[in-house]
Amino acid sequence: MTSAGVSCPKTHTVAIELDAQTSSRLIERAGRTHAPLTLTFSQCGADRVADLRIQSTDAQALCLEADKGAVDDVLPSTCLEVQFALDGQEYFFSSSTLEYTESRIAIGRPERLYVWQRRRFLRASVAESAVVVLADAKGRVKGEGAMLNVSQDGLACRISRDTADRIEIDEIIGVKFELGQQRTYVECYGKLKSKIAAGSANAIIAGIHFEDCADSQDAKAQLNRLLNA
Repeated sequence: MTSAGVSCPKTHTVAIELDAQTSSRLIERAGRTHAPLTLTFSQCGADRVADLRIQSTDAQALCLEADKGAVDDVLPSTCLEVQFALDGQEYFFSSSTLEYTESRIAIGRPERLYVWQRRRFLRASVAESAVVVLADAKGRVKGEGAMLNVSQDGLACRISRDTADRIEIDEIIGVKFELGQQRTYVECYGKLKSKIAAGSANAIIAGIHFEDCADSQDAKAQLNRLLNA
């Protein structure tokens, strides 16, 4: 579990990435209780919302059913932002449609869930802007993203598809962001390790692993102090 995430302005609410085992257990429980959930997706440039209920789960998919009406607004391979609640906790993840009928839909089962949590004290809060600036090896800015979580090893951020298309997997990039209540500036190098659909046609979640290079040593030491303060 990472210790920092998106900080909602003027609150202590953060998005926490859960480990795979915890995520799997929660998904199974949501399936047993037929938990209601909300799908948000983009269609023809407009955001759409569908309310459904989990009917069953398996290793690859979640099978959903509409409480009322049809779900034919959700097209095959549509990127989805999914949210559901258990015991008052809000969980969310990104997925895509696998197959559907008029009243049922199957979506990809996520490996990990995120959860909104309120905390009295934060170990390390993302600065209110929560902006990550990505640059090439020569310092030329390739784009910006919204930070989702950060650890000593790397971070995940939401970027536009255009920005994602300008960065190759395993490309070394410059990473700049602010962290903590004092808005401490961190600048280091990382390697893009993953691009995952983020729930809308123009959004990608990028996974970046910090590099163990001489230029990043001071920044990584500073980041370690902030996360363990």
